[in-house]
Amino acid sequence: MKRDTQIGNIKAPLFVVGLVTLLLNDFYLKYSFSNELTGKLSDVAGLFIFPYFFSSVKPQYRKIIYWATAFAFIGWKSSFSQSLIDFGNSIGIGFHRTIDYSDLFTLLILPLSYRYFTSISYQSFSFKSPVVAILAIASLFSFTATTLPRQEVKLEADTDRSFVLDMSKEEFFNRISPAHGYSNALHQNLNDSLFYLYFYLPELKADVTALASITNITSDKVVILLDSVISSYVTGGLFSGVDQKDMHKLESLNSNQLEDYFYKYFIDKVRSGAKGNHLYYDNKVIHDSYGKNE
Repeated sequence: MKRDTQIGNIKAPLFVVGLVTLLLNDFYLKYSFSNELTGKLSDVAGLFIFPYFFSSVKPQYRKIIYWATAFAFIGWKSSFSQSLIDFGNSIGIGFHRTIDYSDLFTLLILPLSYRYFTSISYQSFSFKSPVVAILAIASLFSFTATTLPRQEVKLEADTDRSFVLDMSKEEFFNRISPAHGYSNALHQNLNDSLFYLYFYLPELKADVTALASITNITSDKVVILLDSVISSYVTGGLFSGVDQKDMHKLESLNSNQLEDYFYKYFIDKVRSGAKGNHLYYDNKVIHDSYGKNE
């Protein structure tokens, strides 16, 4: 009799490697080595194991599962999902994602995942197998726990504090990372002056967006003029949601407090030059132009 599950196939070596890679990247590598590679690694690992896992549960629907995964990923990574994002935010569910069409190249892993799945010999293990059960639980956890609820807080606080750094403008950009691939344009960044700067405020679990002017004073000195702190996303727990106390504290911060946080969590980290400092930027001209074309 033909069985309707091949869940034991999740014991296959490449599936296990993909699962470990997804968990390791989302819980460690992204925070220790923030760069373009870690940004794409989760997509590659996730696209490899997500349809593989559900195809193992229902192998008779494997083609549908793989095609559905591709279309869902394209929709999520494009502006088409914005209405879903807005609806989720309106009912208190903090969906968030960054539109970056270069992520779509990671879809190339799907045919490799499908071919690997179909090449694996049928495994007659059930959920009662301890190894299969652990892998299944870890898989479901990896699909959900790395997507935490987020809620936006509009700040719009005007500031006028400046910070001088003993480094060139080029070195400044080498110490932080572009938030989107289109901002990784050094020649234009050296000529333009307005940038969105992103930093993390750990006390309130908040990712903060600021607008600043960045210009050279001399060949080895750059000045950061903080124009305004625009907005923030507060991240909550998987099961507890966003802490409203953090929201209210963030909303109550005045301009001087926000300037102090910018100094502590952005300027000091840039000066230290530590890797994986979780500091990001976007060229305002490029970013705003890109947004208009969405």
